[in-house]
Amino acid sequence: MNGQLPTLNEPSPNAMITAEELLEHAAADEAIVGLLEALYIGNQRLLTSMLGMLRADQIVEYLDTVRAIWRVLSAMGRDSQTARLKEAVAGLQFHSIDFLRRQATFVRTGDYQAEDAQAVYEEVYCSESVMREYLDGLLLTYIAWPNHYRLLQFYRNRYLSKEPRGRCLEIGPGHGFLALLQLQADSGNTLLGVDISPHSVAFTDELLTVAGIDRARFEICEGDATNDFAGVTGRFDRIVMAEVIEHVEQPQTLLRSAVKHSHPETLLFLSTVVNIEAIDHLYLYRSLDEVREMVDECGLAIVDELDLPLEFADAPADSFEVALVCRPQPQ
Repeated sequence: MNGQLPTLNEPSPNAMITAEELLEHAAADEAIVGLLEALYIGNQRLLTSMLGMLRADQIVEYLDTVRAIWRVLSAMGRDSQTARLKEAVAGLQFHSIDFLRRQATFVRTGDYQAEDAQAVYEEVYCSESVMREYLDGLLLTYIAWPNHYRLLQFYRNRYLSKEPRGRCLEIGPGHGFLALLQLQADSGNTLLGVDISPHSVAFTDELLTVAGIDRARFEICEGDATNDFAGVTGRFDRIVMAEVIEHVEQPQTLLRSAVKHSHPETLLFLSTVVNIEAIDHLYLYRSLDEVREMVDECGLAIVDELDLPLEFADAPADSFEVALVCRPQPQ
């Protein structure tokens, strides 16, 4: 599309929509109009692919997701709504542009740039300025990047909808939105979150608080989950590790800990990437089969899978985002 907004002559369930049509549907909700204008008018080159994915019959569901994300994101921080909007969109711009730059380098070199976990910890996870942009931007990718939107819908429809309910664990909650959805899915769910970044811990805690979740239902702790889930004890009914296992040097340690802290009916949600670079990616999966084989070798059985390809010119290998719903293998 050469960076131009697509046009729509006759709206239909099978035709792509325009930014103007999207804004027309959202016009009655002033809370999200400003966000949509900032995204689709102010950053149309970044958002063209999202418009290209959406169809007329998906607009209501999409706007519900926009509303849910912006409700919590806009309530965080002490700035005015105008300043908060500018800050959050700047985070998305940072995340998007940094991703494109790093992916272009990866296509050329075939290797990730991050050198080791300690360097990533010091330069990314412990940096307040980096993490604020990182977390704001990452959360907005759920409504700005087509594959992230699809992953979120898969999480809702193919993971949250399934039993059992009860004691939930999330490793690397990051921005906390998946944790929020887990708690909202059932009033009987409680959640323990473990994240290596103190800024992610604070962000998730604030997000759950502004969303009105009873503090008795969640605890967010700082810790290195590669060390047996940072000392977590007991077994859980639900375990989430979304966009985590590519961020450590030995993902097998996390996968085996997940099995250790599961019971036979535990339902797990995992997501990762294949040949996709980011500021804090350490473990390079070079094929979907490599992901599946590692999951199997560590004692997990895949019960549902979503594979989302990404296309890059001159890429040395196929690139994917992948989400897996798993249970422990029978003993």
